[in-house]
Amino acid sequence: MEFVTRVPTNPNDGGSQSKEEHPLVAAWNEYYESRKASLRAPSEKAFCGHVKSTSSFLRTTFVGFESRAFGSVLGIFLFLTLYTILITVLYEYYVDTFKVPAQGLNFEFGAVTTTLSFLLVFRMSRAAVRWWDSRSFWGVIIAKSRDLATRVIAMPSTQPETVLALLKEIFLYAVSVRCFLRSTPVIYEDLKGVCEASRVEELNRSKHVFLTVIISMRKLLHKIHAEAAMNTSSMSDSLLLEQHLQIVDTLNGKAGGMERIKNSPLPLVYTTHLRTFLVLYFLWLPWTLLEDFGYYTILTCAISAFVFLGIEGAASDVDMGPYLPDHPNHVDVDALCIAIQRDIQLCIEEYMHVHNKK
Repeated sequence: MEFVTRVPTNPNDGGSQSKEEHPLVAAWNEYYESRKASLRAPSEKAFCGHVKSTSSFLRTTFVGFESRAFGSVLGIFLFLTLYTILITVLYEYYVDTFKVPAQGLNFEFGAVTTTLSFLLVFRMSRAAVRWWDSRSFWGVIIAKSRDLATRVIAMPSTQPETVLALLKEIFLYAVSVRCFLRSTPVIYEDLKGVCEASRVEELNRSKHVFLTVIISMRKLLHKIHAEAAMNTSSMSDSLLLEQHLQIVDTLNGKAGGMERIKNSPLPLVYTTHLRTFLVLYFLWLPWTLLEDFGYYTILTCAISAFVFLGIEGAASDVDMGPYLPDHPNHVDVDALCIAIQRDIQLCIEEYMHVHNKK
């Protein structure tokens, strides 16, 4: 849906324009839908129409390996299953040879299984904390973006070019954080009508893309407040400027928090010991079942490996930094950027409606 800034000429006029649309607003409106489509394109396959955790019980039960994040453990799962098939067949054909080790290793296995289960729960909980922290940081970015945008458009008369530039810079900030977290370049198609292609090139040359936008936002805020000070003599203007800069500080801090999550995976010991334990467990498990289960050992071990390795795969998928567009279990960053674009659109519409009345 594209919003168009309209200013009625009289109370009974529902949609005619009394003034020509501002060029900056016209450029924003013209490419609104194309930006939205470009932002959604990378993650459309993973998120649009995909099964959600809030879907029905049956839909969430029968999903593929991609949704289960099983790809990272598929190799070891196949290896362990083939290993189980091999020793089961050898045991059935050469029972005398395999009977001694099977009996020797067949002790109470419950304590080992319980220990492994606790380790996996801890591993999953740490991954869940990283995912939730990431989503919470994005939630604050959306809230503070709205806060800053609505505060700026409500300020005393200032130059519309500066206000519109800051509103667009807020959206540009969200897109730059998105690209930074994914280690991808900023794409001009995501920002048509927001900035020139030269600005996109400048951002891609920058050593720290979203920090460059933060600096620009600070400069624009100082300029807006300087323009407002020329029209008012309020002593509270410096305090208001400080409040606005604190919002920018918060935006920078939340992006820095996600940068920490992206660049700081859990320590190696959190994964290497658990994965070694998992492999040894499933190398050992078939021997404890052969005598009683026979060929059913294969099915039992395969199901157990699917459950335990699936938990490790899910934790590993989130642990890499939950921002990738082709992972359905990651944070839907594209949708969040689209939400910020929608909010900025509403602020632009309201600001120009009031400004054109003056």
